[in-house]
Amino acid sequence: ERRPMQSYTIAIIDDDELFLDALTSALPEQHKVLRMTSSAELMTFLRESNESVDAFFIDLEMPDTADVVWQLGGLTAVKELRAHFGENAPMIGVLTGMDSIVHSYTCIKNGADEFIEKSVEIEKIVTTMQERLELRAA
Repeated sequence: ERRPMQSYTIAIIDDDELFLDALTSALPEQHKVLRMTSSAELMTFLRESNESVDAFFIDLEMPDTADVVWQLGGLTAVKELRAHFGENAPMIGVLTGMDSIVHSYTCIKNGADEFIEKSVEIEKIVTTMQERLELRAA
């Protein structure tokens, strides 16, 4: 007997709008997806919103944002999230096309909980995201 799927609020930070579109439409409908296209947008969200988020999925390779005082790529965003939330952080997942062990180790070392390869099909990414969310909720 399948229990009804939990619904989550998921923030996805990726500068690739086509990937954002694909991922958003592939995620189950009961999830609320907050889309952001830069680390700067993420920082603004953290400062100004009090919306509760269950998970952040961040693209590792994002261009640094010129109008931000400090240069932010995906890894910096991970560090900022970890610093912002501390131990009680929502799940922090990194999405990347780079599947090297060095990258995954660096991400985990800097506060990411998950490392998900972008090079696989969207459905597989969604399944992995879903599994990690449910494991964390259990």
